[in-house]
Amino acid sequence: ALEKLLSVPLEGMELRDVLDMPDFGMLLTFLPWENRRKVAVEMVKSVVGAGGGAVKKVKDVNELEQLFTILAPLLRDEGMAAPPVYDDHAVVGGGGGSLISRTANLMGTLGITPSAMDQSDMFGGPNNNMDAAFDQPAQSNFGGDIAQFRMEQSLLAKLVQVLDHDDTDVAYQMLNVARRHIAPGGAARIAVTLPAIVFEALGLLRRVQKLEFPGPVAVPEKEKEEPEKVQEVDVEETEEAVDESGALEEAKEDGDEEKNDVVADAEKSSPTVDSLEKSEDESKGVADEEAKEEKDDAKPSSLVTEEPPAELFPKFTKSVNCRKSLVFLQKSVAILAPANPELAFKLYLEIAVSTDVLARSTRTNSPNSSAEFNSIAYDFLTQAFLVYEDEISESTTQIRAITSIVGALLECTTFEKTEYEALITKTAQYAAKLLKKPDQCRMVSLCSRLFYVVRKEDDINVYRNPQRVLECLQRGLKIADACCSMSSSANIQLFVEILDYYVYYYEIGNPAITDKFVSGLIALINEHFDSIGMMTTGSAVAEARAHYEQILEQIRRKKVEEGSKERFVLIIC
Repeated sequence: ALEKLLSVPLEGMELRDVLDMPDFGMLLTFLPWENRRKVAVEMVKSVVGAGGGAVKKVKDVNELEQLFTILAPLLRDEGMAAPPVYDDHAVVGGGGGSLISRTANLMGTLGITPSAMDQSDMFGGPNNNMDAAFDQPAQSNFGGDIAQFRMEQSLLAKLVQVLDHDDTDVAYQMLNVARRHIAPGGAARIAVTLPAIVFEALGLLRRVQKLEFPGPVAVPEKEKEEPEKVQEVDVEETEEAVDESGALEEAKEDGDEEKNDVVADAEKSSPTVDSLEKSEDESKGVADEEAKEEKDDAKPSSLVTEEPPAELFPKFTKSVNCRKSLVFLQKSVAILAPANPELAFKLYLEIAVSTDVLARSTRTNSPNSSAEFNSIAYDFLTQAFLVYEDEISESTTQIRAITSIVGALLECTTFEKTEYEALITKTAQYAAKLLKKPDQCRMVSLCSRLFYVVRKEDDINVYRNPQRVLECLQRGLKIADACCSMSSSANIQLFVEILDYYVYYYEIGNPAITDKFVSGLIALINEHFDSIGMMTTGSAVAEARAHYEQILEQIRRKKVEEGSKERFVLIIC
């Protein structure tokens, strides 16, 4: 009954009103832990708007602290100690440092240099594994319904996603509080809830970037046609004034003889002539000054010099900047790494790409900050490599990881040549050390993309090493030949896939890939298909034949297209 009574206010009251109810929290303590968990589930559903209700916004950090106190049964197992109370004065602390022994503060040094990676042999050299490992977070003892457990943790993840505030400092504090309560919950919990904090922090990073590195304030230019119109109007008014004054002078000459006597008498008899003349002179002076001001106003705007604004870039006044946001992200992923290494690895890559974008966007207006962000992006990639070496050992997971590395490196554009070469060389070494030969062949061929980068925009600094591309493809051919010697019918697809790479590089103009290489590989594949024979009807062989025919059809099409026929006519197929 008490459980239902405590759930009633959640249906129609605001979150603040529920939390301010006297003795609401104390009554919860009288419930068994399982009943408190049910009330917590209803509380989260009410806040996130599950079931069609409206989302109840958390307005400040103290309110969030009270909410997480009520949600304790969803955050940790019974008997686990609660996290320390939030300190209002420590609003920008990283948090979670006690859980990490390997990287207390990755952003503090920015000291990983290209020399840390072996560059002597692209496919050899020792692996620089780190001996230490992350401290494991507390393990959850949850033994109930797994589906119910995941539903509850998904609700907590949704709760993190609705935490927002117009002030970026307050939003950062909210994420810090959420991580402090979620992190001790155990590997099973943080694998679901902590990624939501990371992605919300990435969104916050973009908001902070707009405040810390805004674009220059545009100074509007005055139109040049408007003063000319003003000058034309002044000229017309002056001509009309001259005509009127001429007519008045003629009328005055006609009536001078008749009015001389009257005027003379009036001048003699008027006691205020001097004062009138004085006021007339004063009014004339005022009129002259006004005319002068109007004339100055009518001058073209090009002659008027305006002082530039004192500051083209607004001053950044927030306490949480981009660097603190990146430190928060690094520590959050470091907490997640022992619970879900593959997900932590992908998040490191995602943060590295976002940091590289930050470095690229600040390169023009803040070169010093851009260089710092570039180093941080390199550190995130290095951390991802360390997670790969220490935590990822299953073959299919390694293939997915190498594919993700290639995609991330192709997105990064701000690395120096030595840094980029160190990263791509290490990636090629990972590909060459895979357990299965077919996987080695495919991943080494994929790594060739890293050595000849092609982008839509014209970039003179884009990295290209044609000879390294040829080395990757030739090594792939050697591995494919070894595979086909063992089972020619099953691995003929490897040769076809490598032919696809050869045609691609030949089309984009890689000087190391000539028509002789393409023609020779086509002849080799034809020989393999002839040795297999047409009677082989396996699905792998059928897929390889279909893929091969598509490549040959593309080559024939290029032979007749304008702009490509001069190059492709040399290929024999």
